[in-house]
Amino acid sequence: MKRQQQHTITFGIVAILLFALSLLPGNTVLAHASLLDSSPGDHQILSRSPSFLRLHFSEPLQEGLYQVRLLDAQGKQIPLSPRTDRRDASRIITPLPSLPKGTYTVSWNVVSGDGHSVAGALTFSVGHPSPDQSAPLPTQKSASVNWLSTGWHFISETAVLLLGGLNWAVFLFSLHTPSVKNRLGKKKSWLWLLFLVILADGILYMQTLAAGVGTEVAWLTLLKSHYIQMIAGQLLLLLLLALPNMVEGWYLAVWLLLICSFAFGGHVWSVPDFWPALFLRIIHTGAIALWLGILAYLILLYRLKRTENITLNERVLHSEVFHLASTSALSILITGVWMVTVQSDWRLVPHGGLWSALLWSKLTLFGLMLLIGLVQTINGRKKGTYRRSLLWLEWLAGVTVLFLGVWLSHSAYPAPIQRYDKILLSQEQKAQVTIARLQTGRQPIAVKLPPNSPEPERVTVQVSVTDRQVKFAPVLLQKKGSNEYSGTVSFTFNGKWRIYIEAEYPDGTYVEWKDEVEVQGGERS
Repeated sequence: MKRQQQHTITFGIVAILLFALSLLPGNTVLAHASLLDSSPGDHQILSRSPSFLRLHFSEPLQEGLYQVRLLDAQGKQIPLSPRTDRRDASRIITPLPSLPKGTYTVSWNVVSGDGHSVAGALTFSVGHPSPDQSAPLPTQKSASVNWLSTGWHFISETAVLLLGGLNWAVFLFSLHTPSVKNRLGKKKSWLWLLFLVILADGILYMQTLAAGVGTEVAWLTLLKSHYIQMIAGQLLLLLLLALPNMVEGWYLAVWLLLICSFAFGGHVWSVPDFWPALFLRIIHTGAIALWLGILAYLILLYRLKRTENITLNERVLHSEVFHLASTSALSILITGVWMVTVQSDWRLVPHGGLWSALLWSKLTLFGLMLLIGLVQTINGRKKGTYRRSLLWLEWLAGVTVLFLGVWLSHSAYPAPIQRYDKILLSQEQKAQVTIARLQTGRQPIAVKLPPNSPEPERVTVQVSVTDRQVKFAPVLLQKKGSNEYSGTVSFTFNGKWRIYIEAEYPDGTYVEWKDEVEVQGGERS
């Protein structure tokens, strides 16, 4: 069997395996806007009908792309008018009618700011639970549809980044190898195939939207989805790319915009520092495209050298490849590290589950690409040529890195660790409470009372898990100065916790300050 046929078969097998891997179900649901808390709470029993229903999610929701239903014990739907909080798009609030005694099911279907959908439900009771709760619970769209969408998006992004990077590589090296440029310019039929691939990407994404959201809202509302906007922009750019007889700079500029468009999908919309995060993603995506394009260009170039005996200035070519590829690799590394810093927290990476495993796999393969590049550089300087087998291996590693990146963008990531520094008010008395890190484990806590206020005999701190009826034993804080106290508090797992600060005064009176915090790291309760 010829070496070329072996490479073709190897590439086909790897591509099939990658796509098959993207279809495999996983333990982590591809949903990002998880419910943090609610009022009423799950399984809560109320003495009287609540006036409002409040849902608080971990990420901002896209306006109009959410649905909340309230069902009684018989499955009858009670009309609601939900809306997002004007000050916080991660919160949904809706007035409730007077509810008779019984058990009720709240179901939601929402699309978070990064375009990912999630469904869920909770139950609460008024007076007493119903003896027979038959209200149906909502189910998430089939996991296979989610994974099919992820796999297809990988194909779409790989095709655009590869072709865009290849066109830019051909332009950058055109002075030395005009024959490659002529070859690439003759084939235009792939452009319409790429149009269909991206269109299918948008259709599959529509199928992953939470049940009911994609079919019951107006098309104009649907266009508010950032992912749909990205797909629409890509289709428009492909139409511009199909215009004939334009100057070369036109096509290069359109390809650059197509490559950069992928930076607008995924987690960037849920990161507080939007513009820095977007800038990093644009550079990161563009550098990946250029590196993959250079590798594809070299594979095509050496194939033409063997089949058509074209003449190459290997010394100049290797010098330019080294500078462009090393610049791309350095850009990928710097922006990748910075993206994790902006989006999450490196200290949480060991606790990130699937997201962390994908990140470490991506870094490992990236290191393999750097090692192969180093071997190729040394080989090129000694023997004046590159090894085609290593070019294929490096290119396949790059495609796999891209696949892992797409998977990362569809996986929930660990939120960055926050500092807690807040002034609490109780009975017209203030207390400044500081916790350096809202993270699992033993964390230092400091409590400072106003300097002119009476000094308490003792100050204690107590914590409890929000969704569990359990309070941990109070911890006595040590006095460090005038009305200043410190100690440690233990968070055994992540999630919502309540903090209670109690001050006991010589006259027998007590003042209690309390608040709720979100703890990161470890296992979610």
